[in-house]
Amino acid sequence: MTGPASFVDALTERWSPVSMAPSGHVGRPPREDVDVLLAGTSLDAHLPVVAHEVHSRGRSASIIHADVDFAGGLNLALRPPASITAQAVLCRSMDIQLPIPHHGWSAFVAVDPFDPEDPFHGHSHREAASAAQCWLDLLDTDCWVNEPWAARRADSKALQLRSAARLGLSTPRTVITADVDCLLEFAESCEGGLVHKPMGHPLTYSEGGEAGFLHAVPMSVQELQALGSGLPYAALFQERLNARAEYRVTVVGDAIFAGRLDRPPGSTVDWRRGLANGPLPFVPVELDAGLQHSVVSLVRQLGLVFATVDLLEQENSQVYLLEVNPSGSYLWLPHDLAALITGALADLLLENGR
Repeated sequence: MTGPASFVDALTERWSPVSMAPSGHVGRPPREDVDVLLAGTSLDAHLPVVAHEVHSRGRSASIIHADVDFAGGLNLALRPPASITAQAVLCRSMDIQLPIPHHGWSAFVAVDPFDPEDPFHGHSHREAASAAQCWLDLLDTDCWVNEPWAARRADSKALQLRSAARLGLSTPRTVITADVDCLLEFAESCEGGLVHKPMGHPLTYSEGGEAGFLHAVPMSVQELQALGSGLPYAALFQERLNARAEYRVTVVGDAIFAGRLDRPPGSTVDWRRGLANGPLPFVPVELDAGLQHSVVSLVRQLGLVFATVDLLEQENSQVYLLEVNPSGSYLWLPHDLAALITGALADLLLENGR
């Protein structure tokens, strides 16, 4: 089969099932002031970890799960005094456009009551997302980590690459298109071939509701030719770079934490595939001062105070910026390194709140 359908079918080759166990819920947001509010989804294991760190310092913290609370009847009175006050807010991804779970079940169940063929399908998802937006608008705080509207904008891969280039960071040559002829022309100019990666959230769902993760994958000229005249949607493609090492860099305020993963010849394009088999051998390292400055400057330019940044080092020691993750994960890094990052997050939240 050729044409757009084959492109969609090909995604299954890079789709890996992921564990969907909720991170643990700690109740509704407080009605009284709290030192730190932590907002995200029930899948985000970082929320209880940071909350525990805040509690260990004798300060108050409360967690809200957007996919549970805003799908399950949180009440908001849109009249003064409607705001919820917190000294600081750790706001991670609150994307609930994906199927909404019934919290506490072993599997995720979409609560949307409409038939998939009904034109109103998805209405409950949009309403829940709107409720989450209202809640964010009502929050009264002087310290956002990150400010949610800046984080949404910073998620743009195109903005990340443009901002990095302006700061002098090397970036892979990139094209966003649905035109196969354009892709073939681009592929001919890329000695190492092409890589296809998602522009949006890599977490997705199969038709049966099973959750999976879309990885970056290489694509050959033959695979591109088999796509026919065009793709069903514009997608992001980059030149493939041969990595000697990759870095996961976490920026927390002015602090920077880096882990290095050596990449032997023949390694898969996306190192995240290896996470299914347990922790990867990332080794804590210190980046040179110039690169540290560029990375922190990039995070600042994107309007963020927290982010994880993926870098790639080629055999010739040239370092490339791959992407910035405003709600990036770090708990899978070596325990000592992850603990330092959690501590730095707590410091940032508690020292910059009112």
